[in-house]
Amino acid sequence: MRRLSVGEGPVGLVVGEFLTGHPGIAVANLMSGEVTIWLADESGRLSRHQRYAVTPAPASITSGDFNQDGRLDLAILDADGVTLRVLLSNGNGTFRLAR
Repeated sequence: MRRLSVGEGPVGLVVGEFLTGHPGIAVANLMSGEVTIWLADESGRLSRHQRYAVTPAPASITSGDFNQDGRLDLAILDADGVTLRVLLSNGNGTFRLAR
């Protein structure tokens, strides 16, 4: 069994096609205030990851095409239940914080 490194205090997980044709996993990390995204390579193995600082205490995560560009984005709700951050897909497996 392979273990994947994520941030501190993982509390939420969503699976999706964050890079066209390749599955991925996004994890909200409560204690480290970030989202870790693992992307699969051509063979389907999760091999590439990146971390994005999002809120002080991300408590839940979901995915959807929030800006209607045909790519899967991420929405992260902070533990305060008020702060919502959206990571928009760049289409190449990377994301940017929505303004």
